[in-house]
Amino acid sequence: MTVAPVWDTTDSLGRIPEYNTTPPPEVSYQCVYDDELGPCYEITGPDGQSLRIPQQYFEEGMRKAMESSFAIVSDGGLGSGFVIGHRPLANGKWQPIVATNAHVVTDDKNKVAKQVKAPYLGDLTREYTGLVLGATQFYKGGPDIALVALDMALDNPLQMPAASMETDLTKVLLGEPVLAVGNPLGQMGTMTRGIVSWKGKDGLIHTDAAINPGNSGGGLFRPDGTVVGINTWVLRQTKSGVPVEGFGYAQFAYGAVQYLLAQMPEEFRNSLVLPAHYVS
Repeated sequence: MTVAPVWDTTDSLGRIPEYNTTPPPEVSYQCVYDDELGPCYEITGPDGQSLRIPQQYFEEGMRKAMESSFAIVSDGGLGSGFVIGHRPLANGKWQPIVATNAHVVTDDKNKVAKQVKAPYLGDLTREYTGLVLGATQFYKGGPDIALVALDMALDNPLQMPAASMETDLTKVLLGEPVLAVGNPLGQMGTMTRGIVSWKGKDGLIHTDAAINPGNSGGGLFRPDGTVVGINTWVLRQTKSGVPVEGFGYAQFAYGAVQYLLAQMPEEFRNSLVLPAHYVS
């Protein structure tokens, strides 16, 4: 099995016109006990200020993140994805719709796959097939996003919950903790943690959470399970050849999804049911 690349921002296609090469701020994590909150994760930033997140809150978000996530396997390789909503079927059932990167479902000849396999990260004994509904031509510039309809018929959308998405880029804060979910190097259902190190006006988010090939298309989640980004690129070295670490990049998820939805048939857009606070 090949692993879909997390695109190197230095490649000749210029997929990222702007990126940040400032070293990510030093952040420390430790487990502490708070008299009011109980067991907590304490996150201390470079300015010495700390934030305590109840362990139960963090673990609940981790569970939500994994339960909405899938591996995406196509001729383009192995990537990741997450459920953004559902559409009703003629028989009264519900079909989950998954977002991933377009490069995950596109081969080296820029041909988009018609079908993919989708192992469920919430339970790796379950695997589904999916129909690719649409994908952007990322190699021409612009968002790298695709939507996949899973071959499932649910009695209730809550049987396969969709991830809520942040709709306002200005509310994605520098220094806030994030979790990257995916399948780096084929290791299914991996979660890494970091912070938002930087964000661009075009919706590009820099994180120091470990992102590697196989993470492409997976969600960049807040501790409460809300998606802020779609993991897409990694910077291995600067244009001058200096090697760097901790430079993973995600696209602002809401903006990328809306970009593709605007190009899809109106009937599909109108039928898609999204989590309540995903709708702006």
